[in-house]
Parts: sequence; C-alpha cells; structure tokens
Amino acid sequence: MERSLPPLSKPGEAKPSLPKILCLHGAGTSAAIMRIQAIRLINLLRPNFEFVFLDGPLESVPGPGVLPVFEGFGPYKRWMTNVEEQSADALVEERIKVLEMVKDAVERNGPFVGIFGFSQGARISCGLLLLQQESKEPLTNFQFGILAGAPVPPADFLSLPANRNNLREPLVIYDPLFELWGTSQYDYQPPDPRTRLRIPTLHVHGLSDPWLERQRLLLHTICDPRSARVYEFQGGHRLPAMKGNNDMLSKLFIQLHERSKNHPPLNIPSLGLPLSLTSPITAIAPDKDLM
Repeated sequence: MERSLPPLSKPGEAKPSLPKILCLHGAGTSAAIMRIQAIRLINLLRPNFEFVFLDGPLESVPGPGVLPVFEGFGPYKRWMTNVEEQSADALVEERIKVLEMVKDAVERNGPFVGIFGFSQGARISCGLLLLQQESKEPLTNFQFGILAGAPVPPADFLSLPANRNNLREPLVIYDPLFELWGTSQYDYQPPDPRTRLRIPTLHVHGLSDPWLERQRLLLHTICDPRSARVYEFQGGHRLPAMKGNNDMLSKLFIQLHERSKNHPPLNIPSLGLPLSLTSPITAIAPDKDLM
C-alpha cells in the first residue's frame, strides 16, 4: 500500500507539482509508522518534496523499539526475511516481489527523484540504486538516495536471473544476502569494485546505534566517496527526532537534490564536501529512541 503525504496548498489553489521521494520503512514497522517517525523532517521539506510511503510485502512481528510507542499500529511489515528462515528460492521470490512493488509504485505514483530508506528499507534502497546504476534499461530513475541506519549488506537485486541480461556489463557478483547474515562485519566482502554506487547518497547514522560499524562499512565499501556524504547524530537506531538534527537534515536533502540535478550519476565529480559531516549539536543528549 502506498501512502502519499500531500504538499501544502492554499484553499482554491491547484496543488504544486513537487519532486517526489519514495520512502521505505524499517523491518517490523510500516509506512504509517515511518511517516510519524519522520514527521519533523517531512514538515520542514513539505514545500520542496512530496513523500510517498510504501508498505513492505511481508507480515512481521514489531521491530526493536516499536513497542509500546506504536502499539496498535499493525499490521507490521518487512521487506525481507532472515536467510535461515527461508530457502534460496523463496529469498529470490521475495526480492522479485519487492521489484514488482517498486515498479507498480513508479507507474502509479512516480516519477521519483529520490529514495529515502530506514534500516532494512535503506538496505533495499541501496540495492535499488545499484540495480538502477548497472542496468541498461533501469526500472527507476532516482537522482539521489537517503540511507538512514543502513548496514551491510545491501539487498542484492543484481544477481537475480531476470536482471542479468539487463546489466551494462558482466559483473562478478558476490551475493551478500546469502553469505553474510549472522557473521561478523569483518567477514563482509563487497561486490565487484565496478559496482561502487555513484548515484549521490546521504548516509544518516546514530552514534549509539548498535549497528553503526556495519553502516559505516556499507558507506565505505559500497559507495563511491566522490558522491557519498554522511551525517551522524547523537542517538540510537532510529530517525533523528530533535529539531537541530532535522533542520540540518532538511538542508542536506535540498543540497543533495540540487547537486544531483547538475551531475549525471554515472560520471559524478566530487561534491566538494567532506565525507564525514557530524552534527553540530552532538553534545546534546539523545532524546527518546523511536525505532
């Protein structure tokens, strides 16, 4: 199910046509929950973007930190199951289903200039960006991605049999979905170096997130440093809730969009910005964790 947050307009006026961003929630939450989690950021960006929220295809138990804050907000959803819970064929079918849902969202509510994912939704987002970059006939046309709390591995859509003939060139594909789950982050092996993600991305990390190192690993092994930047804030595995963090994030959203419009994603020069951009208010104690 898609949930679109409409832009503001005055009574009697036609709603402005704003660039759209596709939003993918974390595991064990939902489109409705992500909309609440990101409401401060969305309100700041309402004059600039329209946000469209997509529910994951699979039923799920509530994710970490979801209860009791979001008691009664079910059904809770996820995009993928754990490897040990499914056969290899079933995992492939799950990823095919995600691609079908994204294709349907693009056809019915696109085009989208960007994708904004949190946690498992950010792993899906990263995988979709890689697939777009490496495809001769891309399913999507995202100009940038916002990856919040995104650990390795990204979702692997490149190795799906149906996609192999659509790749720009043959790739040596390491499928982290099947190989990494449950192992140390230091065992992680990135895909073919030619698959470094060159579409502009902003990575959002909580400094007390238990998966912080795996998120930094995704940033440094998957993304081209010329097109990636990172914003880190005081907090756990959640979207930023404090005003100062969201003020900064809203500016970075807009900057990334403006820069992505001026540079083709397959040949991006340096953004001229530091790879590490830490929150200027990190001395403020984190507020309550919201998944």
